[in-house]
Amino acid sequence: MWKTAVTLALTGLLAVGSTAIASSDDRADRPDANGPRGTIERVRIVDFAFRPRRIEIPRGTRVRWANADSVQHTTTSRTGIWDSGALAPGDTFSRVFRSRGTFRYFCSIHTDMTGKVVVT
Repeated sequence: MWKTAVTLALTGLLAVGSTAIASSDDRADRPDANGPRGTIERVRIVDFAFRPRRIEIPRGTRVRWANADSVQHTTTSRTGIWDSGALAPGDTFSRVFRSRGTFRYFCSIHTDMTGKVVVT
């Protein structure tokens, strides 16, 4: 009886562990081994614009967009790398940039809103 309970408990832990490892959110929360641990660069969405519009960050930095406007907006990669979905006023979205390069983005609701993340 106790062997069955232990086996079921271990099976449940292994299933939970494998789910967590496969989660893209879990991977996104870990800073890059070569980047600055815990570094967060903030971009505000206000007055139908990203502020600042262009940021330059080291590899491994997390960028957090915060919608401080009165309407919904998105932060959407031009190449499909990320899409926040609609962010209501007060909502945030973040991601860690692990690769060097220039990443252009826009608001898919208001397509004239654009921004750029330059990763060094």
